[in-house]
Amino acid sequence: MIFALDGPSMEYEQLRRKIEFQTRELGYFTLDQMTKLTEKLPDDLQNKWKNVISRFSDQNRFVQTNKKPKYRLFIFSRVLLASIRNITAVDGYQYWREAEHESLANLMQARLQSLQNPSKPCNQVKRVTCNINKGCGYGCEIHHTMHCFHIAYALGRPMILFSDGWRYNPGGFDQVFKPPSDTCNKTHTGLASSWSKKTTEVNEYEFCFVFKGKFETDDVVDIPLIDNIHPRQDFMPMAVPEDIADRLIRLHGNPFVWFTGQLMKYLLRPQPWLDEFLKKKYEIIEFQTPIVG
Repeated sequence: MIFALDGPSMEYEQLRRKIEFQTRELGYFTLDQMTKLTEKLPDDLQNKWKNVISRFSDQNRFVQTNKKPKYRLFIFSRVLLASIRNITAVDGYQYWREAEHESLANLMQARLQSLQNPSKPCNQVKRVTCNINKGCGYGCEIHHTMHCFHIAYALGRPMILFSDGWRYNPGGFDQVFKPPSDTCNKTHTGLASSWSKKTTEVNEYEFCFVFKGKFETDDVVDIPLIDNIHPRQDFMPMAVPEDIADRLIRLHGNPFVWFTGQLMKYLLRPQPWLDEFLKKKYEIIEFQTPIVG
C-alpha cells in the first residue's frame, strides 16, 4: 500500500464526504418512499412488497404502528456507505489522517493547558468565571460549561469554574474531575463584572437600548447562559479557531464537533480515584469494540 505523507487535497476530502452524505440522504429518502408505499397497499400485498424491499436491504425489522404494519428498513445504502468509508483504508491517506489528528489534538491540549495555567500570577491576567449550576441535567450542565470554555478560549482568558453544591456531586466538580486550572481558582475572582452593560443611546428619531460588551475591558467577567449573551459575537459556538480552521476542514467533516471534543477531553479529565474505578470496570465487563449504545 502506498502512503501519501503530505495528505489529500482539500477538494478530495470534501468530495469524499459529500458522496457519503448524499448516499446517506438517498437512503433516507428511499426508506421514506418505500414505507409510504407499503402503508397504501392492501394487506394481502404487503407481505409480497416486504419481500421485494428486503432484496434491497441488509437488515429489516417489523414495527406495529396504529395497528397497521409498517416496515422500516435499513436500506442497501448502508452497504454502500460502508464501501465509501472503506475508501479511506486504501487511498493511501489514512496514515496522514491519523498523524494530523494527533498533531492537532496535541496542539489543542497544549494550548488549553497554557490558557488555564498562565505564566503570570492569575490576578494579573484577564479571566472569566462560569457557574456550572444551570439547574438542568448532567449533560445540559456540562454542555453549558463547554460553552463557557469555548468563549474563554476565544477571549484568551482562563476559565474559573464555580461548582459548589453541584447537584451531581455536592462537593463540587473538582472532586470528580481534575480542576480546569492548577493556578486560577475562586480566590482570584473578586467581584466579576457582568458580560455586558445595557445603555441607552439617542438617535435622530428615538431612544434605543444598546448592549456594550464588558468582556473586552474588565479584568474578571462572568459568562452567563449562552441564551442570554448580548451582544453575540462571531467567536461563539459554533466557531472554531481561525488559525487551524483550514487544517480542521481538511481533516474532519464537522470541525466544530472535533473542537468541542478537544474542549471536553480537557474538561473531563478524571481524578485518580475515578480513573482507577473506570479501569476496574473496564476489566470486569471485558470492554471491547464495536461500541453500541
